[in-house]
Amino acid sequence: MRLPSVAVLCLAPIAAAAATTTLSVCNRDDCLRAVVASSFPTRSGAADCSSFFKDTITPATVTITKSSVATTTSTLTVASVALKEKRDAVPEPAIDIEPRQVTATPTSIPAYASACSGTVRYSSACSCIGATHTTTTVKAPTTTTTVSKTTTITECASPFPTFVLQLENSGIILNGIPLDGTYAQFDDGDGPIIGFNGSPRSEAIILSLNAAGNLVMDQNGLIAYTDYGQSMELLHFNDVADAYATENPALCSVSGGQLTCSTGAPKILMLCPGFGATNDLFIGVSLEPAPCVSPTFKVVPVCVVP
Repeated sequence: MRLPSVAVLCLAPIAAAAATTTLSVCNRDDCLRAVVASSFPTRSGAADCSSFFKDTITPATVTITKSSVATTTSTLTVASVALKEKRDAVPEPAIDIEPRQVTATPTSIPAYASACSGTVRYSSACSCIGATHTTTTVKAPTTTTTVSKTTTITECASPFPTFVLQLENSGIILNGIPLDGTYAQFDDGDGPIIGFNGSPRSEAIILSLNAAGNLVMDQNGLIAYTDYGQSMELLHFNDVADAYATENPALCSVSGGQLTCSTGAPKILMLCPGFGATNDLFIGVSLEPAPCVSPTFKVVPVCVVP
């Protein structure tokens, strides 16, 4: 059956429009011909298009932290003066940059598709042969960070070792708290003396023995002494010149990790709770009756001679 000429004329514009639409999407120009010419052994148009349309997502880097222990040696200067706290400049905080996810999109087109003026025309040609966009996520990269932990061995800058005294085997209770395990502190209530009143290590007085064997308060350089003719008294401290001029300097030593002292003849170090100077260090020719006790005065090194 023949269609009326009017109908043919009406359908012609529709077909032309459809053809125009198809050509605008997939224009078979040299770019598209280069992509579809897969008969050449050096070309793989469809595979190359699929690769071009594949986005690769690389997750943010995962940091693995490991620990490393190192040992260093530092020098502690303990002078015969009051120690002052040293303050170092506060460093500026480091700025941490958080790792981010990276998405890589191909931008290079094959050499055989040189007829394509750029990635837009190449993408259009690839879409015309049915290539679709895909996304691949790869395994997150890792990096290892080593955190160093430093163990410091402290040495003295002075020629003599310094130490603190820790009380043991006294059995003394002060205000309901056992004094054993606590440390000697500076006490100036009855002149410069040493007392045990429950002080922690951080508050302990630092002592040393000089070349002559004198017990020295390192914060002020005073040495221990006794008065002549006393059978039992507090162990006082004075400057070296006065102690040797008018008093009887105590000579001390460390044996078996314990402090012992004498003044020409062996003397006993003791504590006498309830006396006028409670829990201060006494020295005498013999142990006084109770409540006096002769505990262990343990020497705990602050630093050692290099």
